[in-house]
Amino acid sequence: MLIKSLLTSLVFSAAVNANTAINTSASHNTKITGTEGNNSSYINNNDSRALVSSNKCFKASVKGTGKPVILIPGFSNDNRVWLEQEKALKKEYQVHSLSLSGFAGTVTCNYNGKYLNEVTEQILTYIDNNQLNAVSVIGHSMGGLIAMNVAIQQPTNFKHIIAIDGLPFIGPVYTRSNATTVSDISYQANQMRTMYKNATPEQITFMTQQGMQFQTNDSAAKQQILEMAKQSNSIVLGDAIYDVMTTDLRKQLHKISASLLLIGASGGFNSEPEHTFIRNLYKEQLSDKKDASLIMNTNAKHFIMFDDGEWLTDQLLNTLGAE
Repeated sequence: MLIKSLLTSLVFSAAVNANTAINTSASHNTKITGTEGNNSSYINNNDSRALVSSNKCFKASVKGTGKPVILIPGFSNDNRVWLEQEKALKKEYQVHSLSLSGFAGTVTCNYNGKYLNEVTEQILTYIDNNQLNAVSVIGHSMGGLIAMNVAIQQPTNFKHIIAIDGLPFIGPVYTRSNATTVSDISYQANQMRTMYKNATPEQITFMTQQGMQFQTNDSAAKQQILEMAKQSNSIVLGDAIYDVMTTDLRKQLHKISASLLLIGASGGFNSEPEHTFIRNLYKEQLSDKKDASLIMNTNAKHFIMFDDGEWLTDQLLNTLGAE
């Protein structure tokens, strides 16, 4: 389902650049450190849409007790996407639910042009500062990419990595071929970055709306996704989508010592050949880690937590409970 939503975004971005006026020139149960920052500067002093920024690139809401589980939302979302899963997980685990800076009204952070790298490093620092061990990380979409990256950068401290419709490399989503490299989509990545950075909140909402039929079947969730996108900072969105499109982790997955599960969604496709094609495309991306697992949901769209939340929660609990 990631394929249809991102293909739509790419086609639409070209139309936007050609035909619109876009100018192209929480409460804690446990004492946890590193969840708040000191508002001090601007991410871009020349852009009126830039929000006051922090030296922290995420906020963490911590609930429950037990082994630590970190939840990372996707592009332009905050931790509200995890409410159903958090409710179930906190009964058995200490759940650290993150909201990334610049998304859904969360204050921006100082990331020096490398958004995903800075978020990754700060999550690792957060884990170290709070002495979290045998950590499981669950990420949706872009959050899945971040989850894999933290386990690559620090292979010894993770138990389970679960990516929910988030791939090691997004390029094949556009080309429908795993032979694709970063250089093959570098032009598109720059185009997407420029489009988002110059977009108004209304234009971001409109762009998000164009791909909504591929995101979820749930009407209330569609409205929530649109609201979170509108409240996101355009500069951060541009830098984040560029980082996602130019990050390829496929040949580094063998560095992950934790278990790796990819939960994919193909509910936007109608035929068995299409479901099979998507499954194979996803499976091939995991080839560098021989013990990686893939589970496909052929009914849900990209936001599996909204379309088949109970099923998703069961998959997470089953995986987290495995030794």
